[in-house]
Amino acid sequence: MNIKTIDRVRKLRRQVAGRIVQATDDVQRALDAARHPWLVPLIEAAQRDARAQLEITLRRQAQQVARNEGRAGETDAETDIVLATMHDTAKRYARRMAQHPKGKAGKRILRVCFRRGLAAVINAPYEEEVVLAEYIHEQATTALADDFRLLGLSDAVDELGRLVPQFRDALAMEDRISAAEVAAAYEAMQVAWFRLAFGVVAMVDDAEAQAALLAPIFDQDDRLAAVYAARRSGQPIAEALDPDAEALLEAEAEAEAAARAEEVAAGVEGARAEGEGDVEVDDEPIGDAPDAEPPVGADAPEADGGAAEGDQPRPLRPLPRSDVEG
Repeated sequence: MNIKTIDRVRKLRRQVAGRIVQATDDVQRALDAARHPWLVPLIEAAQRDARAQLEITLRRQAQQVARNEGRAGETDAETDIVLATMHDTAKRYARRMAQHPKGKAGKRILRVCFRRGLAAVINAPYEEEVVLAEYIHEQATTALADDFRLLGLSDAVDELGRLVPQFRDALAMEDRISAAEVAAAYEAMQVAWFRLAFGVVAMVDDAEAQAALLAPIFDQDDRLAAVYAARRSGQPIAEALDPDAEALLEAEAEAEAAARAEEVAAGVEGARAEGEGDVEVDDEPIGDAPDAEPPVGADAPEADGGAAEGDQPRPLRPLPRSDVEG
């Protein structure tokens, strides 16, 4: 038994389904079943688990397309419009009227509801976005209710209140393959892959036969290494080198998304517990702001106060309900 061979097997990368199927087909062709019958079940298990993982990943992707084009996708689009209206209105006042009560209200809304920006909310997975939208609506109707009213966002708040339960209902109606199921299939495939490789090392004593059986496994490992090296260097990946390498990243991304959703939910609960509706506003303004504080009730400095007409904020209105529902 060659220690270098054992070390090479130990350092095998987690593999993608298509490469496992290809490698096991090649191993099967190199196998003398009469001499090594105990390897047949290991090959069959690796092929079965690889095809199962590929199937469940493709089914989940198909469901994702259907979800984006179905009721959940439509509700998400409406929710995005309302959230963008809230964010953009608050940001405009915060930037252009930093010392005015409306500007301060805008800054509070941005800090509490859009701390990481609009994209972090509307580009989140649906399960995360609905939690964040629910939190924003709760703040808009409690701690920050006066700020949202001051900026003329009452209609947007009402619309968000209508959409959040609708969004939850749309997600609850889906019969979806969970990220946990995808991750479980992926892990089972990896176990079968490594069991086959170590089985060859443990059960085949003949060095020549062992090398022939391990060659397809090492070949696919080298090909995957080349894919990752090309990806890191920004080089184009040859299609022949990368039949389905994205499946590996897909499976890992699914598990990360599930974990992130739990973190978001926990973070929202923590924010509620800490009372983050109470924020400080006496810090540096966001962006450029007028030096003098406008009088209360005024939307802009007086014309003779030195500000050009083009610099005065335009009156802001919330998005009409008809636009949101359309």
